[in-house]
Amino acid sequence: MRTTSLILSSVTATALAVTAGALAYANSAPPSAPDAPPGIAPVVFDAMQRDLHITPLQARNRLNNESRAAAVQQVLRRTLGAAYAGTWLSGDAEASTITVALTDPAGVSSVRALGAVPRLVGRGEAQLDRVVAALDRTTAPSAVKGWYADIATNQVVVLSATGADEGFLARASVDRAAVRVERTTENPRPYIDVIGGNAYFIGSGTRCSVGFSVSGGFARPATAAPPAPARASLRARSAARASRATTTRGSRSTPATPLAAWSTTTAAARSRSPARPRPPSARRSAAPARLRAGAAARSSRRTPR
Repeated sequence: MRTTSLILSSVTATALAVTAGALAYANSAPPSAPDAPPGIAPVVFDAMQRDLHITPLQARNRLNNESRAAAVQQVLRRTLGAAYAGTWLSGDAEASTITVALTDPAGVSSVRALGAVPRLVGRGEAQLDRVVAALDRTTAPSAVKGWYADIATNQVVVLSATGADEGFLARASVDRAAVRVERTTENPRPYIDVIGGNAYFIGSGTRCSVGFSVSGGFARPATAAPPAPARASLRARSAARASRATTTRGSRSTPATPLAAWSTTTAAARSRSPARPRPPSARRSAAPARLRAGAAARSSRRTPR
């Protein structure tokens, strides 16, 4: 009996030790990697982790924060109006902080209510856009390589190989305080004109086409609507054509629908067009009378007596 008790005690102690070791390993093991969120291809999710040097959990949190920042931007751009000056995410791995620039202190509470950090600046987004537009309209010297609106610093940055292009800024007639010139060693050169809708081929041989913007409906030209007098004139001419094209039944004359008007016009046009080959049934009905008489005689001779 004593020997059995000792054996059982030893087995129990061993089981407890194994259980404790398993729990310790489970607590020390890293959490399972989250899958790609809905709408994100796994290959893109993996590429984010590789290129940004972040973990799967950080990548998922970053995507969530980017979606939240996009919603915050849409709401505040509409509600703040001219005071809105831009939205951006922090540079940490998860892009955890959303910052919103604005020019009016009255909108600070609205920014904080959406979980973003407000930053008061001197120029709104529309002002920066006007500076960029003025530079776009001005011919730049070869030393100037490009320009863009930097909402984080609330300025427009001009990239220049010389670092000083006051003549270009003077010709553009922009607010000098709103522009910051930075020296650059970049020298971008266009190699080909990329035109929306043109075909291009991927390395595997797959054919695709360059994307392009559409305004006013799919593959529909973005033309302005005709002025009101023109629209009224079009409606009047359409009504006049519909009233002239009528279908008569007995003693009543009923105005035709636009489709009927089109059919009537088409039938009249066909009646004036040169004769076309008639179908076989029409040719048979127009056969000479002597042929029909001959066929009847032959049929009567074959009738059994």
